Amino acid sequence: MDVRAVLEMVKDRTGWSQRELARRSGVDQSRISAWERGVHSPSVATLNRVVAAAGLQIRPQLVALTADLDALVDAVLAAEPAVGWESLERLLDALTEELTVFHDEELKAAEREAREPVPCTEHVRWAFDGRTSLALQGLGFSADVPEVVAVLDEALRTWLFRRRAQPTACPPVSWFDATREELRGLLSAPLITASGMVQLRVVDQLGPVLRLLPEERTEALPVLASEAVEQEREDLGRVLGRLRELRHEGRNVA
Repeated sequence: MDVRAVLEMVKDRTGWSQRELARRSGVDQSRISAWERGVHSPSVATLNRVVAAAGLQIRPQLVALTADLDALVDAVLAAEPAVGWESLERLLDALTEELTVFHDEELKAAEREAREPVPCTEHVRWAFDGRTSLALQGLGFSADVPEVVAVLDEALRTWLFRRRAQPTACPPVSWFDATREELRGLLSAPLITASGMVQLRVVDQLGPVLRLLPEERTEALPVLASEAVEQEREDLGRVLGRLRELRHEGRNVA
């Protein structure tokens, strides 16, 4: 039971404030405030007492354990895949550019030998991830902010620097000096880059990658396979797992 939702419905129905609800029910306002903030939960008897003070009652209803999940699956099946190609175009061009990379070993060797370091030309190793990947594979997910998975190496750090990437979740740090743990914190929310917004997940090694050629494109795109998305993303994994169960049950699932 969502206690916060119940209390909101009671206040909406009565027009009472939190203080008034506490006065009429005889329950301390601090306790009701803690329930609304999700800090504590009331007993069923206490919650019934608060609701009864408003002349209402809670009527339990039995639903299948998978009811909410099935509703989400139905929404996915009913929707058309939605990929924002305008937001992807500049990002695609940026992700495929050649990068001039200086590796730590070469920099240290150049310093020891008193010479100019020799750069390497590399590319970011990446694929579309999450909802973007699933939408490109024909499932009814929308992908407003492109989701990308990339190998965390010097090429990616160089790309983040060149694209002037700015995290929206934390204060920025040097992309070259940040540890892996710091990077994961910085990348917990979408990034603002010179090529637009992107949700980036870093890995040590890419999972199974497909090459897909959507109708809107003339060039195949690297896309993380749905099995890899299911394994890495718990929220999307539940939906994909349920879709697979429905197929096994013989339901008419695409």
